Amino acid sequence: MCSNRLKLNTEKTQFTCCGTRYQLAKVDATGFMVNGLAVTLLPTVTYLGVIVDQEMLFADHVRLDTPCQSLFLLAKAAAFD
Repeated sequence: MCSNRLKLNTEKTQFTCCGTRYQLAKVDATGFMVNGLAVTLLPTVTYLGVIVDQEMLFADHVRLDTPCQSLFLLAKAAAFD
C-alpha cells in the first residue's frame, strides 16, 4: 500500500469471519495488529451500508427498529395494491 501512497485508516477498519456456525466454532481469532494498532473481531460489520453478520444471515440489516419504519413500509406496500 505504501508504493501506491495509500494509508489504512485503522480507526475505521472492521474485521469479521464469515462461515457456518460449525466453521466459526473452529476459528480461534480475536483480532490482529495493523501498524501497531489492534483490530478486533466483530460479530457484525457494515460494508457500503449493508450490515453483514458472521453467518451471512443479514438479520441485523433487515430488522425494523422503530414502529415508524414499520408503518412507512406498510403504507408503501399498500400503495402498490
